[in-house]
Amino acid sequence: MHSLAPRIGFVAAMVAALAACSGSSDRFAVVQGGRWGYMDGRGRLAIPCSFDAAGDFYEGRAAAARGLKWGYLDAKGEWIVPPSFDAAGRFSEGLAAVKVGIRWGYVDRDARERIPPGYEEAQPFSDGRGLVLLNARFGFVDSKGRLVVEPRFEAASPFSGGLARVREGGRWGFLDRGGGLAIPYSFEWAGDFSDGLAPAAIGGRYGLVDERGEWELDPMFDEIGSFSHGLAAARRGEQWGFVDREGKWVIEPAYQQVGPFSDGLAPVKATHVWGFLDLAGNMKIAPRYTFASPFRAGLSKVSAGGHVGYIDKMGHDVWRPSS
Repeated sequence: MHSLAPRIGFVAAMVAALAACSGSSDRFAVVQGGRWGYMDGRGRLAIPCSFDAAGDFYEGRAAAARGLKWGYLDAKGEWIVPPSFDAAGRFSEGLAAVKVGIRWGYVDRDARERIPPGYEEAQPFSDGRGLVLLNARFGFVDSKGRLVVEPRFEAASPFSGGLARVREGGRWGFLDRGGGLAIPYSFEWAGDFSDGLAPAAIGGRYGLVDERGEWELDPMFDEIGSFSHGLAAARRGEQWGFVDREGKWVIEPAYQQVGPFSDGLAPVKATHVWGFLDLAGNMKIAPRYTFASPFRAGLSKVSAGGHVGYIDKMGHDVWRPSS
């Protein structure tokens, strides 16, 4: 699925992905001989590699493709619904966005239609709201398919922490679940709330605001992400490190890119390859991967030599990168 908002920076995108992973099961998508299947948390093949494409499991369901059509699998690898959709998103709060023809709607965990396909795009539900695109404007539907916030925004992001960031007239603010403006359109850019704070920018500088829209951490960074494990990724010049809630550097900026902490480790890019830091800034897994994602359920998806695999928190291969 396409993003419904402008690119908000690599770190913010990683934070969003990490949040999305929180409800995932112990099935992990793997590729073998050009076909996709799933391993369990110990690296054993649990669902044979027989699919042309495969997404991760959420709420006991995974989207998978045969040919150009998508359906949904259960944790045993059996079809809940055979491939019949033109595209399929992940489940969240019991619903998943699916594409039929050129329009998006939502189905439930049994793949029964709950919200008819009528939107140009649709995102996973969060805080009881689904972000949709209609006539090139963004709004929100509830689980019954009612438009609780009419599509009127230039850009928007799903709800996080009870608030959703939206853009109007080139400025960003935040909505509450009823569609009321909780924080005025004051920012050049804004990120999602996490731990009661959201990154925001004004005058080309980045800081953190609270749920009233007041600066908790004054805008003094070149870029900053959301908090995870009490630390937020921040950029000074061309280098990234991590700061605490007072804005003090806990891990000095020394990396080309970083991701959020998860399971006590954060992916960092040093000299064009990725490794992992612990909360004290020690390099626990030496940089050697062309890409590395935040840990979930004790594993990280990594790539090396153009191939994808999984490692544990000690850096041991659980599924050796393969194609």
